[in-house]
Order: sequence, then C-alpha cells, then structure tokens
Amino acid sequence: MTSIQDNGPGTTPTLYWQVPVTNASIPLFVFDTNTALVGSNNGELIQTNDTHTTSPWTTSVTLGDGTAVVGAPTLHGGAASRIYVGTDDGVIYIVTWPLP
Repeated sequence: MTSIQDNGPGTTPTLYWQVPVTNASIPLFVFDTNTALVGSNNGELIQTNDTHTTSPWTTSVTLGDGTAVVGAPTLHGGAASRIYVGTDDGVIYIVTWPLP
C-alpha cells in the first residue's frame, strides 16, 4: 500500500509512506477514520491508519492457518463493526473492527 498526496495536474505527487503487502486485495477505505483494510496472499488481513506521516500505524491478523489468499474485506455496522472477508479456501471470516 502507498499513501500519496495529489498535488494537482502537471506536478509530482508527494509520497508519504509505503507498506509492503504481498498481492494486496482490493482495499476497503473506512471514510472519516483514515483507515484502509486489505487482504494478502499470506493469510493476513491488514489495517493501516493513514495520518499522512512517514510511518503509518499498521496492524494485522492472520486468518486460519495463514496459508490462504485473503480477499477484499467488507465492513458492516458502524463504529462497533464487523469485517467480513473470504479466503480462497472457501472460508468466510467475521472479524471485529477495528483490528486489535
């Protein structure tokens, strides 16, 4: 994942930070929280809080035994929400948001 600022047409974007994610899924952006969630192909669901600093706050959880590809997450329920995410081994996980 990469955080940049668009500085307008004809200008170079400002790079804030990069977090390596192996084959990231389509991200879920949780508006008004500066949070993005993505799945990876190493069994992790990753949460990043983008505060436009050089070092974002990042946490993750491993789903199952950590060998499945994690798909694009969805969020349901507001502040005390649940994340629903499937894996390529056919399991749907329900995870409390925000991640611990």
